[in-house]
Amino acid sequence: MVKLTPPKLDFGSLPVGTASPLKTATLTNISNSALTVRDISASGIDFAETNTCPSSLPAGGNCAIEVTFKPAIDGPRIGTIVISTSDPASPQFLVLTGTGQ
Repeated sequence: MVKLTPPKLDFGSLPVGTASPLKTATLTNISNSALTVRDISASGIDFAETNTCPSSLPAGGNCAIEVTFKPAIDGPRIGTIVISTSDPASPQFLVLTGTGQ
């Protein structure tokens, strides 16, 4: 099983075309055995991610998912980071929100 903390990142309002500072979520393996991390990817054009997650996350281990927001247009923007693992509850979703102005 995995735990994602926090489950949502809110970037507030930013001028269109301006990148935000990084915000970080932590993925933790709360099971008693190693977990396979298959894929971590951002949806939408406004959000980008990088991560420190290995392909095999040991029991009790964690890794960072860093996200930036760069609004392409005015208005509310919503995205997700999709985290695909060997956890039976996979995929997990990190909800992303922000506003272009």
